[in-house]
Amino acid sequence: MYDYEQIEDSLRFCDRKIYLSHIDDHNTKKYSESEKKRWEDIANDILKEKNTQNETESVEDEVSYIQVAADYRKRADEYVPFYKRTICNLFVLVFCIVIAFGVAGLITNYVAFQSTVEGISMQPVLENNDSIIIDKFSYKIDSPKRYDIVVFPIEDTDVDGKKRYFIKRIIGLPGETVFIDDGRVYINGALLKSEKYGKELMKEAGTASEPQTLASDEYFVLGDNRNMSTDSRSETVGLVRKEDITGKAVFRIWPFKKFGGLN
Repeated sequence: MYDYEQIEDSLRFCDRKIYLSHIDDHNTKKYSESEKKRWEDIANDILKEKNTQNETESVEDEVSYIQVAADYRKRADEYVPFYKRTICNLFVLVFCIVIAFGVAGLITNYVAFQSTVEGISMQPVLENNDSIIIDKFSYKIDSPKRYDIVVFPIEDTDVDGKKRYFIKRIIGLPGETVFIDDGRVYINGALLKSEKYGKELMKEAGTASEPQTLASDEYFVLGDNRNMSTDSRSETVGLVRKEDITGKAVFRIWPFKKFGGLN
């Protein structure tokens, strides 16, 4: 590209040399009309090219400037000082944490929660330290069914003073009469033939050695490991009221080899 400032200086110099009205005798140089015309043609061509490029560049520069200026104005409008951005980010983080805990609280209080089995009273279906999901919502719209595995609190507390929860299987339903004889369960005087979860025949009938008629909101529960379970046969547990049932065990998430739904 041409340096037009140098070109203009050169043209002005040439102009003075060609059209100088008073030329020093020692530096006098006479130009013919053809030479003057040649210089003028060169000058006009250079200036014409310069003007054409300037017009193009001025439009391009103007467009470029508008775009850049708009971009920087947008950035300036969107710019937030570091401390403000930090405060905003912290606010968003705290807000997200609060929402997460709120949602988690709603889920655990009204929908479902995770729990860990302690003990062997529900063998072979559930083992000690199995991690399970308890469904709390189903019994708000429906009633517990026979053979559901349910979780409920008992009046006794653990060594830390916390409420203890048992997990057992429902055997007797409201209004039924439950009786255990010779290690087997009888409902309303008939042998419960569909009972298939008991690990073995019961050695102790407990309070169910005499017929027990359940109230309209009571359930009779047993552990699957009958002879290693404290359940409705014991006065410590007794009959379980519907309002005391925390939820239904529906899914096992640990160990992975037994991952899946529960009967």
